[in-house]
Amino acid sequence: RYVWPQDAAPTPAASAGDDPLGDTRRLALIIGAGLDGVLCAAAFARQGVEYIVFERNAFGFGGVWVTQANATSKVQTGKLTYTLDLDDAAPAVADESNFQPADEVCTRITEFALRFGIDRRTYPRREVLSVRPGKTHVENVVAWRDLSTGQIR
Repeated sequence: RYVWPQDAAPTPAASAGDDPLGDTRRLALIIGAGLDGVLCAAAFARQGVEYIVFERNAFGFGGVWVTQANATSKVQTGKLTYTLDLDDAAPAVADESNFQPADEVCTRITEFALRFGIDRRTYPRREVLSVRPGKTHVENVVAWRDLSTGQIR
């Protein structure tokens, strides 16, 4: 099982001026730091969209590959038809086993997130409680709990 290294845990911005939670009027919230959340964050970063990631767990990146996978879990489709390759370059299918094990999946997701600086915009132990749609996407209201303190915002 992959465990987020404690000394490399994501740390939100330190000063209030740099804190993306300070002004949320034009901020995209990504719920979850699994594969889809990390890929969404990278797409936003490439497009210059301001975003933050809320992850319920304290472990970092990987989502269900960390919480649900066991030591024998692997990507179930052969790499010749599907490649979980988070590199920007073309995949090197011949150099890897046909099915990636869970720990390798988590490692690749984490490496990708660190390369794009997604860790600096990820807030662990944030549980999204509800999303109330407004008249426009800018008016959406998100209620969340800081699991470290129990505070609800």
